[in-house]
Amino acid sequence: MKLFLSFTFSAIAFLSFCQTKPNEFVVTTKGDTIRGSITIESKRFKSIKFKDAAGQDHLYSSSDISSFYDNEWGHYSSFKVILDISKSNQTQNLYSEPIVAFLETVIEAKGIAIYYFRNSEYGSHYFIRKGNNQPEELVLHEKTMPVNGQLAILKDEIYKRTLANYMIDCSGIQQKIDHCILSHKSLQDLVINYTSCSPSGLLNNSVIDKSTIDNGAWSWGILFGVNSSSFKYSNVNGVSETYSSSTGVILGAAANYAISKKDKSSALVNELLFKSISTSASNSYYYGNQDFSYSISYLRLNTLFRYNFVSKSTTVPFLLAGISNSFALSSSGQTTSSGTTTALDVKTYEQGLIFGGGVKIDKVDLFARIEFSNGLIPSNNTDKLSSQSFAFGLTYWITK
Repeated sequence: MKLFLSFTFSAIAFLSFCQTKPNEFVVTTKGDTIRGSITIESKRFKSIKFKDAAGQDHLYSSSDISSFYDNEWGHYSSFKVILDISKSNQTQNLYSEPIVAFLETVIEAKGIAIYYFRNSEYGSHYFIRKGNNQPEELVLHEKTMPVNGQLAILKDEIYKRTLANYMIDCSGIQQKIDHCILSHKSLQDLVINYTSCSPSGLLNNSVIDKSTIDNGAWSWGILFGVNSSSFKYSNVNGVSETYSSSTGVILGAAANYAISKKDKSSALVNELLFKSISTSASNSYYYGNQDFSYSISYLRLNTLFRYNFVSKSTTVPFLLAGISNSFALSSSGQTTSSGTTTALDVKTYEQGLIFGGGVKIDKVDLFARIEFSNGLIPSNNTDKLSSQSFAFGLTYWITK
């Protein structure tokens, strides 16, 4: 009970600490930069919640500020744009609507920029901008029609003509445009090619803002939790015994690699943990009672695949699955029978399968897991001690 209360209070302390996000800011329409903490809750994404350094709460729409930076979402600017909201397969005329919106900066180099807009009402849209002009949408319409007796999707690919108009000063770029699709990666690659192209087709020394290129992102954190393990002994003679459970604290460090720093729905996680367990059992045989005990302290390397269900929210549920490899720092085993104690050799390498899930709240992961491992295996290779462990705890991400 004391261990549970200690863990609960530690979790509350971490959650309180992680509410500050000092790198975030908004830029007013007058050009002033104000630092504070940003919260984006609605998928409709028409406004942001901002808490300034004095602790005052503000609600800003895209008409109230010129730009903002959020650690999770990235850099956004406010623009008045003409949004194509034509529906797929519609038969009436194409329809556009002027709005003031927050646009994500996908890449910006050599005076040309690509922006991205998405919310639950209007869907996804890409824009291009050159110089100080207003962004223009990269439009794509799709329509399903019968062709030779089969349904086919026809695309007008208007966006390719728009890209060609904006990049007309770059000879040889048309082939790249012809193969370009509307995605962050494809448009980033196109702009990179454009920056290395002069009107004569020669390379130049244009500087590319590499921070806008989506090559994934690393996060580093520390982990704390509580682990409860149960053990089962068996041997080739048919003897099977359940050993005492072991409860203890797990501590360690974690590294999270988001495969896409924009999406963040999929990630690979490595954890290096310290863990200590002990277990024992008393068995009755025809020659009398015999006691067994094992204890081990080890480093465990967990290699996990993580899937986040909502990739751009302050509260993100996730699932985990992966493997563990444990290496003993110290271990011992012994058996006592008729007053005589004999040491037991214990192999000091263990493997396991991990399954679990949890919820991410800003910089903190709250998790629960179950692990099945091959336990501590005595050196005679005929007896084994399999293990099933439950763990819950938190990871605080120092960077995210």
